[in-house]
Amino acid sequence: MVWVGVLAGGWGKRLGPLTESRPKPLLRVGGKRIIDYTLEQVLEARPSSGVVVVHPAIARLNGVPSPLRVVAQEGPGLKSAIKTALKYADDDVVVLSFTGYLSRPNTIVSSLLEYYTVSDYQLVMALAPVSSGLETFGFARLGLGGRVEKVTENLEEWRAGRGYVFAGVLAGKKSLVGKLAEEGFINGVNLLAAKGLVGGYIWEGDWLEIAYPWDLLEAPRLLIPRYETAIREGAEVATTARIGRGVIVERGAYIGENTVVIGPTYIGTDSLIGPNSVIGPGTIIEEGSRIGPLVVLENTIVMAGATVGAATIMSGGVVGERGQVAPHVVGEKGRLDEPPEWAVPLLEGRRPRNLVMGPLVRPGSKATSPCIHLRPGELV
Repeated sequence: MVWVGVLAGGWGKRLGPLTESRPKPLLRVGGKRIIDYTLEQVLEARPSSGVVVVHPAIARLNGVPSPLRVVAQEGPGLKSAIKTALKYADDDVVVLSFTGYLSRPNTIVSSLLEYYTVSDYQLVMALAPVSSGLETFGFARLGLGGRVEKVTENLEEWRAGRGYVFAGVLAGKKSLVGKLAEEGFINGVNLLAAKGLVGGYIWEGDWLEIAYPWDLLEAPRLLIPRYETAIREGAEVATTARIGRGVIVERGAYIGENTVVIGPTYIGTDSLIGPNSVIGPGTIIEEGSRIGPLVVLENTIVMAGATVGAATIMSGGVVGERGQVAPHVVGEKGRLDEPPEWAVPLLEGRRPRNLVMGPLVRPGSKATSPCIHLRPGELV
């Protein structure tokens, strides 16, 4: 048995408009809050006890199962998050899991812990191959025997050599994890790595960090089984609608006549899709959303309570919670040579590689007009 600390105290400012009124851990993707995916990973390891460190604004977080309990983070930043967690640690071996990543299968925490118990390292970090080049947990270089040589946040330095991204989970002796709180995460790991104390566990499954708005577009491939179709009890699908493989339809959802749904696609609880529409592949429609008739959505994320008007065509778009897209809108996906202006402050000097996305509609926005063209990366 082991003690775990889930670090969920950040607000997720890199997600920009999507977290203006709700922190990243509470955003819903595929019918669950982002933090719920982290909790599933942690509970798979069967911890004896642990804490979930949250932002003080959500200190009454619901849905955290036993044996975990919620505590408010004391002070800003990652150092404070680790310090807060370790105050409650009652075991010599601790596991820390950051919030904000998705993985498939959901065994990354338990697999890392198994590796730690048989390795000679006193601190072990989960590592994954870089998918986008902008993962924000940090990059690691490995030496012989899986020893971590260095961890850096410098993207250009990572590009100059071999490397993996830190996959958001580590296990080690409480005293060593405490060094990360004292020295800062990057400096602390590097001080321990210089002594040969840090090992890397290579995660062989799928892994994705939800750091920036466009990362959400990659979520369907991790969250939705490719060949499994599930229509929950209480969902209503018109007899002339066609549902393909890799489609999940939750209870209370309605899919209208002659609509085609192509997987991987998720259709949330109590959502509605009008007739003669084409939905998917790579689309997530969250709880309570309304999609009009004659709509075409491809690789698009429609967050909870949003509306997409009739005869709209959108590819690679993200519609924030309660956002409204007017009828007869075209939202185009395209490759961006430069990040959109609204995203520049979020990137903090980084430049995404091969950024492809459609428009982004702010949560609660009603700014779209009928019959307009939204360009790739446009903020509405």
